[in-house]
Amino acid sequence: MTDQRWGDARESSARTGGGDRLLPGEDPETPHPDDVQHWIRVYAELLESKTRILDVTLQERQRRTGTIAEDELERDRAIMVAEMERLRRRLQFWQSRGS
Repeated sequence: MTDQRWGDARESSARTGGGDRLLPGEDPETPHPDDVQHWIRVYAELLESKTRILDVTLQERQRRTGTIAEDELERDRAIMVAEMERLRRRLQFWQSRGS
């Protein structure tokens, strides 16, 4: 993937609340171990779901090779990868809190 596409994905992610935004109700300073375990489960489940969606997108992109749709699906893929990076960072944060 070219640097421009990565830049586009990161820019799109930032516009849609990407970066390291928190989920509703998420309190990174919670003192409660149950909250930490809750957020580990939430982020693990989100990553699992997004991985399945990404797999389907990649399959569709391969089926559309050489078409205009391929470019659009590549942009979708780049945005999803950026979003998954955010989810991984949040999961790692909560996992480090659970250690």
